[in-house]
Amino acid sequence: MAICKLCKQDKTLLKMSHIIPEFIYEGLNLYDAQHKYFKSDIHKFVVDDSKYDRIPKGEYEGDILCSDCDSILLGRIESYATTVLFGKNDFCSNGGRITKNNSIAPVAVFENVDYVQFKLFLLSILWRASISKRDFFYNVKISEVHQENIRHMLYSNTAKDVNDYPIIVRSYKADETLPVAFIGQPKTEENLGMSAVTFLFGGLFITYYITEACEDANILYFQSIKKDNTLSIYFIPPEDCGVYLRKFMS
Repeated sequence: MAICKLCKQDKTLLKMSHIIPEFIYEGLNLYDAQHKYFKSDIHKFVVDDSKYDRIPKGEYEGDILCSDCDSILLGRIESYATTVLFGKNDFCSNGGRITKNNSIAPVAVFENVDYVQFKLFLLSILWRASISKRDFFYNVKISEVHQENIRHMLYSNTAKDVNDYPIIVRSYKADETLPVAFIGQPKTEENLGMSAVTFLFGGLFITYYITEACEDANILYFQSIKKDNTLSIYFIPPEDCGVYLRKFMS
């Protein structure tokens, strides 16, 4: 028995909890026939064909979550996210169609994306990575205060307002030479005077701004998932896609 990091109750903890949910590895076809993860080295995409090592089950960690939190609480929002990422909207296969151009960038606007469920799903990845001891997530750096805020949001099923931990999704699929079946090591950097953590999978950059009641509301609001259940995915210009991706090489 030990304390579950999500519900804070003394329970039997699982020996294996995925940090990035397993359905993402499966949806991107990153498992082989033996259900081992194709771990890609982004450096090697441009130098030779030895792109992959095989390791079991992706990135996971034991003794952090109880079965109820892993399978039920987080499992519920993961089930919803599966339909968004690989089902009805299929973000990770094609990133959507460019439906309009604006002053920022070409954009695909998705409707009927449940604000609460999908935002909490994305925040669950950030939160799990922030408490993980896995080397893959050592660059995910957020304070204990923010960890606790996000934990409470997950446990209480409360997504708060758009400008509380706003999340922006961008696509690099305009450059068709770059790999899509790829999960990059997340990075933390300063952006707009805030700490921003970016994850990369399926040709998408998922950037979290670590802030509550963000003062840059006008900058981030229109690019974030919104309470009207719309999500915009912004397309990075083809000439800039490689520059963004190379940030994940070091």
